Amino acid sequence: MGKRSRTKGHSWEREVAHLLNKELGLSSEEGVRRVLVETREGNSGDVRSPSVPLVVQCKVGERPPIYDAVTEAVEASYRDEVPVAIIKRNADGPRPKVELAVFRLEDAIWLFREVWGR
Repeated sequence: MGKRSRTKGHSWEREVAHLLNKELGLSSEEGVRRVLVETREGNSGDVRSPSVPLVVQCKVGERPPIYDAVTEAVEASYRDEVPVAIIKRNADGPRPKVELAVFRLEDAIWLFREVWGR
């Protein structure tokens, strides 16, 4: 992977962390952060928080590997964490930029039950 691709990936991870902190109202102590040891120590998730049971794997590109991202998030998560892949497809000519959050079905069902109390 070239430097440009790595830089784009790191920027996307920072953007995701910032957005989650803003939208969830998290402070800098409890907030979501990039995991910087990921490249040295292997898959530990791209973005995590000490106070939110969530492990995020971020992918960005023309054709980001969605299934690989979900698999990496699942492998990096602990039993009490929800794995999620946050994906951004680059805009290309008439094709719009698309941002997705992708969960396994079992995690989405758990989340829906938590939200709607059923």
